[in-house]
Amino acid sequence: MKRIFNIALLVFFSTNVSADWPRYFGAGIDGKADSTAIRDSWENGEPSVKWTVKTGKGFGGAAIAGGHVYFLDRDLGKADVMRCLDLQTGKEKWTTEYAAPGKLPFAGSRSVPTVTSEHIFTSGGFGQATCFSRADGRILWQHDFVEDHGGEVPRFGYSTNPAIWGDLVIYAVLGKDTGLAAFDQATGEQKWKTPGIHSSTSSPLVTTFGGVEQIIYLSSENAGTLDTSGAFLMSSFNPADGKLLWKHDGFKINNPIPIPVKISDSQLFVTGGYDAGSQLLEIGTAGIKPVFKTPRGSQIHPPIIIGGHAYFMANENANLSTKKQRRTGGLVCMTLEGEEKWHTGLEPNFGRGGAIYSDGKLIIHDGHTGRIHLVKPDPERFTELGVINPFGITKSTDQKMWAPPAMSGGLLIVRSQGEMKCLDLR
Repeated sequence: MKRIFNIALLVFFSTNVSADWPRYFGAGIDGKADSTAIRDSWENGEPSVKWTVKTGKGFGGAAIAGGHVYFLDRDLGKADVMRCLDLQTGKEKWTTEYAAPGKLPFAGSRSVPTVTSEHIFTSGGFGQATCFSRADGRILWQHDFVEDHGGEVPRFGYSTNPAIWGDLVIYAVLGKDTGLAAFDQATGEQKWKTPGIHSSTSSPLVTTFGGVEQIIYLSSENAGTLDTSGAFLMSSFNPADGKLLWKHDGFKINNPIPIPVKISDSQLFVTGGYDAGSQLLEIGTAGIKPVFKTPRGSQIHPPIIIGGHAYFMANENANLSTKKQRRTGGLVCMTLEGEEKWHTGLEPNFGRGGAIYSDGKLIIHDGHTGRIHLVKPDPERFTELGVINPFGITKSTDQKMWAPPAMSGGLLIVRSQGEMKCLDLR
């Protein structure tokens, strides 16, 4: 039976990759959108805004599947709200909410829904793992990680983007006795759990190295603090039963946020803020060894790998406070041997924004100003092809637009702290 579900889900994700963005960081978990042609520059006119909808505060990005936009919103202090919008018009198709009282630092939702052919899986900031019917938004099952599984709410709230393997959905429970847990997609029955693995605001990556399927997860004993005295773990688990395959403590990040990015069948790129930097790791039968280490790190979003180069925003708390500090960061282009080719520094800096690669271009949502930049991924120099200001932000303060963007068929979905917009880049 599991093999049948594996094939069905593989078909769903592979056949929809040409149009959909069904989960965090895209269908391929690599930040790359479909091959829809978008304009090569905005010199002769800005992209149009197809629609705008009001949202609550938050950082939860959108998933796109089958012509619909799915995202987790929040009624602050009271409830989480699952919303389904029409991609073309922004018209709300349905909403479903459940009680989730309380307040978290940096108010609002955190995660991106994971959408399959029948279900939508979300993770609320207070630990409610919820399965919705994709057809009408009904709640099919729900687990409260704190009440049901002994989980402990991380300092900045649960931020897991659910992962899929076969007929299972995998979450980070983050309790003393339970680290990750897998649930049957249809029924919510728990199939396995791992021992405790500290805390994290990162997400599990289901991937394959050397022909071995595995789940990679980053965690830290003192997650959410500046204390670097605790234990740091990169753990690998068997997705079939949750058994530990290996662990590695050589990447010291006290607050993991970006998901690791697979480079090849033997290489993994890990990055983070809080002075963690970045590493390219070689994973083999002889163990794990770094190909390179760099003090450059991205606090919130993973890198995008294009043509043997990594592009990421080397911005974090440590270098965003002053103009002098911001000159050291911005968008970075780095070879996969660790050589930095260039960085943008102060202008444009991009803050803690996210990016998407589509039709040979990078589309970057500036986390500080809300502007959208069209950039040529050129290892020799930073080349901007256009910039627009769809949110009309004129303030100089950080607008905290950290929600990951999503894209389908040339339509870009971006979110501020009060609005979600769809831009037509075709």
